[in-house]
Amino acid sequence: MKILFIHNTLTAYRLPFFNELSKLCDLTIMFYNLEDNIKIYNDKDRTKELDSRIKVYKHYNKKTLLRIMEEKFDCIILPPLDDLKSMIIAKTVIRRKDTLIALWWGKWVYHKSPVFTIKWAKDLVHTLVLKMLSKYIDLFLSYGSKSKEYLTNVNIPEKKVFNFINSTEVNQKGSNLKLREKYNIMSDKNIILFMGRIVERKGVEILIKAFLKIDYDSMHLLICGDGPNLNFLKEKYGSDEGITFTGQINKEDISNFYIQSDVFVIPSYLFKNSVEPWGLTVNEAQQFNLPIIATTAVGSAYDLINSKNGIMIEQNNVEELVDALKYIVGGKITKDMVKKNKHENSPRKMALNCLDAINQFHKGN
Repeated sequence: MKILFIHNTLTAYRLPFFNELSKLCDLTIMFYNLEDNIKIYNDKDRTKELDSRIKVYKHYNKKTLLRIMEEKFDCIILPPLDDLKSMIIAKTVIRRKDTLIALWWGKWVYHKSPVFTIKWAKDLVHTLVLKMLSKYIDLFLSYGSKSKEYLTNVNIPEKKVFNFINSTEVNQKGSNLKLREKYNIMSDKNIILFMGRIVERKGVEILIKAFLKIDYDSMHLLICGDGPNLNFLKEKYGSDEGITFTGQINKEDISNFYIQSDVFVIPSYLFKNSVEPWGLTVNEAQQFNLPIIATTAVGSAYDLINSKNGIMIEQNNVEELVDALKYIVGGKITKDMVKKNKHENSPRKMALNCLDAINQFHKGN
């Protein structure tokens, strides 16, 4: 099968999926905002880490896209309609009548009443465009039950929506880094881990406030990552001996943080109508059998968290987070329990499911 996959950028967490997909099909990828991985995630161009079998186009222009589309593809996968460029690309691709057109989708909205912001207005435009283009799209590849719910709520026929679990994985080998030595954490303290970008909607300050409400002699909070809110939080809370801000983590060290921590928290909240569409750090934490606390604003929580591997709490709720931390640190959910009750997912399984959806559609039509 020959697939053209149009995507915005290439992050480290999406590499495993693309490389697994390339083992199953003849894959071409066009990136239309590749520089976002540098600008937004403070990362680097990772295209050299893609499997050599993948044909890669690092920059988009309409002329190049039309030339690529002269080839015969069994399926063209469009990016989510998140911005003007993705909408222009979609408008160009849907003119192709002899190819299966699929849309990659992870967006969903929080169930509470919307706040009327610029983001709300943009979401409304995106929804209207989605509805207009939907009749030209054959298949919706939805990663997660919340995004599937969103699509069916805007009247996309359920038979056109194929849902699967978003996934990534971390290299388990790691490095020789020893967290307790590096950050001077006593051996009797439980390490509470946050891993992600330090931006407002990630809710890092909510986690800090909850942590400071507990008698944390038995805990240490590790906040790992970089972002625009890091300096503000370091200035405000960096003097507390129970909290460590690590800054950005080297890729080869990431597994050490998961292996040597005791609890993982993803405290994202509804900020200016934005939620966590998925939250792949939840997948990573489960890979290493960590008990997880996630909020109702995290898409992956609805598919990956159950009462034996973690706790889902109300978003932006310090008291619920306090209780959840006490519950897990108190031994009510252990790593052994997570190992036995986690959702089995992998980039390989995700690639197989994606290809299966395309094959099923071909067979049915």
